[in-house]
Amino acid sequence: RVGVGVGEAALSPAAFSLLSDYFPPKRLAKAISVYSTGVYFGGGLALMIGGSVIRAVSSAPSLQIPWIGEIYAWQGTFFVVGAIGLPILLLMFTIKEPARRGLKTVSAEAGTVERPSAWPALRAFLKLNTRTVACHIAAFSLYGIAIGCYQFWSPSFMMRSYGWAAPRAGFTIGALMFVLGTAGVYCGGWFADRIAMGGRRDAILRAAFIGMACGLPFIIATPLVGDERLATLGLGIAIFFLAFPQGLPAAALQVMTPNPLRAQMSAIYFFIGSLIASGIGPLLPAMLTDYVFKDPLMLRYSVSIVAGTAAMLSLLILSRGLAPYGDSVQRAEERLG
Repeated sequence: RVGVGVGEAALSPAAFSLLSDYFPPKRLAKAISVYSTGVYFGGGLALMIGGSVIRAVSSAPSLQIPWIGEIYAWQGTFFVVGAIGLPILLLMFTIKEPARRGLKTVSAEAGTVERPSAWPALRAFLKLNTRTVACHIAAFSLYGIAIGCYQFWSPSFMMRSYGWAAPRAGFTIGALMFVLGTAGVYCGGWFADRIAMGGRRDAILRAAFIGMACGLPFIIATPLVGDERLATLGLGIAIFFLAFPQGLPAAALQVMTPNPLRAQMSAIYFFIGSLIASGIGPLLPAMLTDYVFKDPLMLRYSVSIVAGTAAMLSLLILSRGLAPYGDSVQRAEERLG
């Protein structure tokens, strides 16, 4: 698991920087969103396949794997789902290093430095864009709590509230993620690029704000619905809007950041955001259920409270960050001439 985490952490900052050199700013949100669909495409597919494999091996005996030894049948699901992704690695050989955009103008904000990606340049950039970066990281980290809350606990509250079996929960929620989650990420990027074509400098964050606001009622209400069919429908809509801004935080950072600092800024955002979203998102509903409600069947209320509160605070902070972000983008445009 540590190895998986290290690999994932190293991937996205470099990938976002590459995409920023492949695509112009007004097409970047959709490009990064297409890349980011992998989170829901792969995650949904893994749940669907995992649920089917669990059903198939639930009564199977333990397995003997060379060089590893004996494993339980359910552990074999990790091998099956992981092995499916290995052939995809071959596509990496088709990726070419792009020409770097805007390298000769990177010192306009931070002052002339010998190494434009060194700490003094990053510190000067952060100082000049403090409010933008603070609002950005805080808003999307809080929204990440809502996302993590739903991704981690949706199968459990559907099982506890409506008596679903684990394979059914995995397949159904996986299918919703696969279809509606993937569509949500793509639509977020498409919508941001459409707004950007109208000349708005804050287009990317404005698109995120609109999508998050549309999803707020479903994020709050879905776990509270008493009817199973309505809850499934609400969950699908909530997943769509939770996924909507998936590619936009990274795209927003790339547009405003000098080329040599892009990967570092992405890394800072993911470091803080992941600690908050992945660390707190799954934890808070569990604590609320165990120590406040003291009833596992009340998990649905915990999910609604935690995810709803985090999403509302995220919207409030993001609304305060739109104007500073527009100013940061304007400075970036002036730097590039």
